[in-house]
Amino acid sequence: MANRVKCFLKTVTTSGTQVQLSTTDLKVATAIIQAEHDNTGTITVGDDAADSATGLGITLGIPAAGGTPASVVATSSRPGSAEVNLADFWIDCSVNGDGVKVLYTLP
Repeated sequence: MANRVKCFLKTVTTSGTQVQLSTTDLKVATAIIQAEHDNTGTITVGDDAADSATGLGITLGIPAAGGTPASVVATSSRPGSAEVNLADFWIDCSVNGDGVKVLYTLP
């Protein structure tokens, strides 16, 4: 059986306020978290301590004009399983209103 593909957008309204990617457990096989094309600042991806001011987490830079924005990839260690929980991921941004696109697969 093939994986099902889903996607959503997540925005940080106020810079410095971490936002959880999913407020409920959302266990997936693979997830790609990519900075939005129109962000004007940086996005930081991590746990609930992700902080764009200190750089704690993985920082996705400002997308270059015409380029592909940076992304973070998380994948289950066992094929066909859903071990990646999107509720464990948080984002923060350096500019109000910036965000990420999330593409994920369900087994």
